[in-house]
Amino acid sequence: MSGNKATTQSCFCDLHDTELFKPIEAGAPDFDPNNEKMKFVYAYKAFIFEYAKQLHLMCLLKESFAERPQVFSLPERVKEYRIQCMRMEEFEPVKKHFDSEIMLGTHNGIETCVVKIPYQIGFANYAYIAPDFDLNGERIGTIDDTGKMHRIAITVLPESSQSYILLSCLRSEEKIYHDFFEQIQVSEISKILYYFNLLLPLFSENLVISENLWNNHSE
Repeated sequence: MSGNKATTQSCFCDLHDTELFKPIEAGAPDFDPNNEKMKFVYAYKAFIFEYAKQLHLMCLLKESFAERPQVFSLPERVKEYRIQCMRMEEFEPVKKHFDSEIMLGTHNGIETCVVKIPYQIGFANYAYIAPDFDLNGERIGTIDDTGKMHRIAITVLPESSQSYILLSCLRSEEKIYHDFFEQIQVSEISKILYYFNLLLPLFSENLVISENLWNNHSE
């Protein structure tokens, strides 16, 4: 199914959208787990669309304050604004890394855990989230001592005869997700799929279901 048939994002102009995502868009070869450029671009796609959404929310809060500053005297609105400020602080170092690598034409500083599924699944997904728990129900320490959250980029990628789940983070954050990534690498596919079937609908709004899978559901 064509990506344009399912989703349209407005983060970039046509020129830069085409240039940035050329390695993974229509006409590109199938995903290669050893291709660092592909893994980098998939991680960037998951990150940047979430960043754009958070930046838009920040702009809305500022516009709301400019129009009706008295509303921000309410404690819940002050809390909302402070949370959004911290969220942008969490995103900026990640954006800075991606921007630097893209401008240099390199694809370094990203760690990716790759899960191969030996058949085509009926949905695609991308998300930039911080899962609370690992596959065994143990809490993942995604919040550091300063209170900032560290997220991973998750891409679910179906192909004609196989599928992939990609989990990526900055290399500087790999220590946070090291045990989680190792756990995934040694777990059975059935357990991994059970975990992500529970996780993704809770955390991600970027779920694209194939027509065949959708039509197989009952009323």
